[in-house]
Amino acid sequence: MPTDQARTAEVLDLLKVPWELEKAESGATLVITGILVDARKGTASLADEALLELIRKIYAFLTDHGRCPQLRAWRELAGHLNWSLTVFPLIRPLVNPIFAKLSLPSGKRKKDRYAPVWHNDVVKASLRDIVIHLSDPTPLDILDTGATQWTREEADVIIYTDACKHCDDGTGAGLGFYYEYQGETHLFFSRPGKEWESIIFAEAITVVAALLKVIARLPNVKRVLILCDNSPSVYGFDTGAANDSEFCPLRQLVLAAFMAVRFKTKFDFRVLHVQVWRPFKRIRRASSLHRQHPHCQRMNVGIFDKKKVRFHPRHRPNPLDPKRPFPPLADLTALRDHLRATALEKSTMAKYEGALRLWTGFAAGFEFDLLPTQHTLSLFIAWRFSTVNHVKSTLSGLAFYMRPLMDPLKPNWDQVRKSFEVQQTLRGGTKWKAHQTRKAVPFRHKDMLKWAKVGMRDGCDYETLYFVARIIILFFCCGRAGEIAMPDNKDFRSDAKTMMRHSVVTSPTSFQSNVPYMKNDPLYTGGHYLFTSDISEPVFTAVVYKYLKMRDARHGLGGALFLNSKGLETTRASLVRKIKKHLGKQYTGHSGRCGGATYYILWGIDHDEIMRLGRWKSDAWMEYIRISPAMAKAVLFRKALEKKERELRARGR
Repeated sequence: MPTDQARTAEVLDLLKVPWELEKAESGATLVITGILVDARKGTASLADEALLELIRKIYAFLTDHGRCPQLRAWRELAGHLNWSLTVFPLIRPLVNPIFAKLSLPSGKRKKDRYAPVWHNDVVKASLRDIVIHLSDPTPLDILDTGATQWTREEADVIIYTDACKHCDDGTGAGLGFYYEYQGETHLFFSRPGKEWESIIFAEAITVVAALLKVIARLPNVKRVLILCDNSPSVYGFDTGAANDSEFCPLRQLVLAAFMAVRFKTKFDFRVLHVQVWRPFKRIRRASSLHRQHPHCQRMNVGIFDKKKVRFHPRHRPNPLDPKRPFPPLADLTALRDHLRATALEKSTMAKYEGALRLWTGFAAGFEFDLLPTQHTLSLFIAWRFSTVNHVKSTLSGLAFYMRPLMDPLKPNWDQVRKSFEVQQTLRGGTKWKAHQTRKAVPFRHKDMLKWAKVGMRDGCDYETLYFVARIIILFFCCGRAGEIAMPDNKDFRSDAKTMMRHSVVTSPTSFQSNVPYMKNDPLYTGGHYLFTSDISEPVFTAVVYKYLKMRDARHGLGGALFLNSKGLETTRASLVRKIKKHLGKQYTGHSGRCGGATYYILWGIDHDEIMRLGRWKSDAWMEYIRISPAMAKAVLFRKALEKKERELRARGR
């Protein structure tokens, strides 16, 4: 503690004023309510932990609460985003839709904190854009023009704008503005050739066009003041709070202005209101630009064409029609077919298509009917057993295609599949090809400890740390290699299966991340990777935390969780090759899963807790235990003793 601060603390003690040492921080760099303030550089930014927590809350709000979160969830998110505006002021237009959902149409606040509030596309798009902007590592400069107050006299450029919905000569709307810079007057006008329903839209689009024109022509200006005589437009640009209406997409225009300014540093613009009835000759001069003054330059507003901004009102259904009209039958049929096609994974569909090709080739070779019978299906099973050890997966693929075709017939697919002849052939083939299942060799705890110490060395390079973090996470989270790496086949890859960086909640003593897709979770409900230093040595969580810090410094806070030094994801085959190279050829992609389960059972973790850590939904986790018979007997004996002790304690009570 500095000397002056210590003397102040002594005075507080004399006055019996309470104070806490933890809150009496000092230094050139401090974290104040989650905001990292660097006095040397004169910058302010969100601390890494606070930023990750905010991104995690946005992600949880979009995924964990469904389509209709409770009002309290909306309020918590809105308060968190409002706090982030301190260092991200230009995301204000993106935050506005969240606050709009918290108010009733009349402007009254909702009172029931448990009331459901529906999502909409605008809110979802805004939250996704907010995450993108939060990932920008550029801190806010305290001396930035946008973070300071300045007056009209300090403005580098003053722009005068005006617009009208339609001109007297019937040629449509008219837009105009001008500004004076270094003794020269620059005049601009536009005649879109159409009439607009809202004067607010005409005035707002003029403001945006003027701002973009000045940014392009005068890249060195710092302060731009725009004078406009339309109050709604002024309020929208001044506060960043605006909503799209039927004839006026004001929010989109405000957002366009804020995003244009975002890519320029030390730049700020203000929009002030001037009353048109006052004798303000400069505004009158801007109004005269509607008439295509001969000294004016034509300005292009094509960027605000229909691709970006909707000029015409949306279709409103007839009050006599249903509230949600039925879509065309052809569109509904196409959607149904698409949903059926995506019900199964691409890898599963590839196997099913292979099974169908085998059957059609078999039927054509023996001139059988394409629809199987008890006799032909049993012969097909016998033929498959002559070349492979398992046939049930082939029958599953064949059922996917044959069941819809044979449902109206008798016998249908299920009756043929369950017939005595087919069942006996399948049973006999299984006994004929019976063999001991080859199980994966588990990772050993001492090997994990050795590699963790390698990762914690000061000179450890990024690629080594990248490998160490992945095998440790596989071990303690009972994971599969395919869950943290891309599929080998490019056709089977999907962003929906990728573990993302923003889903991680970590510290030097714990790690947690969302797993969007797992082998035993075909519906993408997701799960979690989780482990703490309470069930492992602190070095394991520390090395994962070190990897995340180094990864964020290289690749930022966005994107996939596991990225190599080139910023790319690696495939499952690449990860397994590295495991075999550094740990031993006997290990596979499932070695981490069985190694973690074995470690936890020897540690004495409860069975239910092991199922939760490994995301098992049944007793299938017992198949992953790799211990000797003597060790298994010792574990069972210990469990029996623990059960006996619990019974004795219960009787003592």
